[in-house]
This record gives sequence, C-alpha cells and structure tokens, in this order.
Amino acid sequence: MADGCTPRALLIRRSLRTSRDTSRPTSRRAAPRGLRTRPSTLPLEPSLARSVGTRTVAATRAASICPKQGTYVPAAARRVGGRPSVGPVTVTTQGPSTTRGPDLPFTLCFHGVGVPTHEREPGEAGYWVGRDQLLEILDWVAQSPQVALSFDDGNRSDVDVVLPALVERGVLATFFPVVDRIGDAWSTSVSGLEELLAAGMDVGTHGLTHRPWAGLRGEEAREEILAPRHALEDLLGRRVDRAAAPLGRYDRHTLALLRSGGCAEVNVSDQRPARPGAWLQPRFSVRADDTAASLQARLLASTAPARRVRNAAASLVKRLR
Repeated sequence: MADGCTPRALLIRRSLRTSRDTSRPTSRRAAPRGLRTRPSTLPLEPSLARSVGTRTVAATRAASICPKQGTYVPAAARRVGGRPSVGPVTVTTQGPSTTRGPDLPFTLCFHGVGVPTHEREPGEAGYWVGRDQLLEILDWVAQSPQVALSFDDGNRSDVDVVLPALVERGVLATFFPVVDRIGDAWSTSVSGLEELLAAGMDVGTHGLTHRPWAGLRGEEAREEILAPRHALEDLLGRRVDRAAAPLGRYDRHTLALLRSGGCAEVNVSDQRPARPGAWLQPRFSVRADDTAASLQARLLASTAPARRVRNAAASLVKRLR
C-alpha cells in the first residue's frame, strides 16, 4: 500500500502515465471460516423463496459454475459454519471475487448507519438506517441465501458498526467507497478498507466524487469512473473489479467505458431481481423507514410479471440512452 499518498494524488500520478499496467494482482482470499450465524425471527417468505427457486436450483445443478470465471465451486464453499450463507464464492481466476454466488437473485444496497452528521447531498438522510434496524435486517439476511448485501459511499459506520455485525452473523458483503472521500472525517480510511478485506469482504469503486455517471463524456468520464478504480488498486495493493453507479444513474456511454476498462461487474439501483452471472447487477436501495418485513415485501413485489416488465423496460431505456 502506498502510505502517505492520498487517492487524488494517486489519480494524478496515474494520469501522467502513458500506458496502463494491465498486470494487476488477483484477489485469492478464501472465505472466512467458523463464523457464527444468528437464528432469524423472520425467514424468507415461502412465496418469495418459491418465486426464485427455479433459477436457484438451475444454478446449483449446473455444477456450481461461477458464470464469469467458469471455475468450479463446491457447494461446501458457499456455506459458512455449515449453514447457507449470503454466498461467499472463492475463485482462483480473475473476475469478481469472494462475495457473490451464482444463485443470488436479490441484492440490497445500504448507505450509512446511524444519523448523518454531515449530509453530503440533499435527501441523503433518507437512506441511512438505525443500528437496531440494520441488525434486524441482517438477522433476516443471514437466513436468506437468496439475498446479497452491498454498502455504498464508504461511511465510517461501514467499519465501526456494519463490519462487527456482519462477522457476528457469518455474512459477507461488498463495499463501494467514494474514492475522493477516503480518509476524511466522515468516511472510512484506507486502514478501514483493509480491515474489511481482512474479514473476507470485497471492495469496489463508487466513483471519484459521487457525481452521477450518466452524461459524462471523454476525459471527464474517465477521471470520474475509471481512474478511481485504479487508485483503489494502488491504495489496497489488490485487484478491484467491481463498480457501483452513484445515485444509480448510468447510460450506454457509461457502460461502454466500464466494459472497455475491464470492469468485471457493475452494480446499479434498478430495483429488480439480479440475473445470475450478469455483468450489470441491479440492487434494491434500503431506505430509512425500511424493515426486514418491508424489504421482503418489496423483493416479492418485484417478481410480479407486470412489475418485472416495467422494471426491465426502465433499465433498457437507461442502457440505450
């Protein structure tokens, strides 16, 4: 890791290079073992489990192949402490690593935990949850292998509050910090990101300044979208191959840039079930008034045929505009 270098300094240094080094380290961390899971008082609703059962069984029967890598993953590798986990999949080739399995149709997206003392954007507080609220939702997720977790923005609560709760329940997640905020008074530090990685979590990029990616072009787009990912790789000394679009906004130019830059997975906020192995992964944003029951209802509602058609059409418009 480059101690003493700020993310912005690393971006400037990289911008001066005439060619990009493509030989980046590949993460080969094994999933943590022996983590405990807590019994849940709110398991996944049977109708929701049935609605995704067919695709889950199909993915499992396909020799547990991780679609992006083509790497065989034994069923036991997707369990923590002998119970179904939120899907740690350890792979040994390049591509998305450690925290997403081939049978996870839903992904929740959290932001901060607690009360924001420094609201960065209007309405941000509407996406922060209380600690007890978080713990209730995590208790449910720990018993719901169809649900994966992600945390955006890189707030300090990721390490101070979220990480201990995840480890206690044997649950893994992906964290997407805003790179230009790393180390400020309200955000996690580089050492905090390293702590997340040491616990078996994954880290991706949420852009340089949290500026929406839709509409960005040329050098402006490269600095905001691609450069932060490379800066994270320099800071952490490991491959970073996931990205999450700030505010869920993207367009076809965004996606083309990410694909040409070698990003292996892009997370957006399209509020619909994920397609196992897809490069573009939709997520459900958790709001300040959500509970485990309300989230369960939203996931179930998204599987209704009319809702699926409407959400798919909205996503298609974003991809084509």
